[in-house]
Amino acid sequence: MSRFFLHDFRIHLPAHQGSHAHTVEWLAGAHAQAEATLRGPDSGFDREVFRRQMERHIRRFGPSSQAVGTRRSDIGEFMDERFGE
Repeated sequence: MSRFFLHDFRIHLPAHQGSHAHTVEWLAGAHAQAEATLRGPDSGFDREVFRRQMERHIRRFGPSSQAVGTRRSDIGEFMDERFGE
């Protein structure tokens, strides 16, 4: 019976990086854009109020900037604020 061993491990960091504080702002903006799209242009939806509310929720229930200094992702749209383009 042959034995296989895993060896020669290497760290491959994702291509995109942002500070935790900036990713919280980005995530809140992404949620606000998604909600605005869902509700439609004639709904009277206040995107900025919703964005601030989401940011408060993320900061309250997510980890702090002291616990998570940076975030990384291999998704090309990570930290891109041109939602829907």
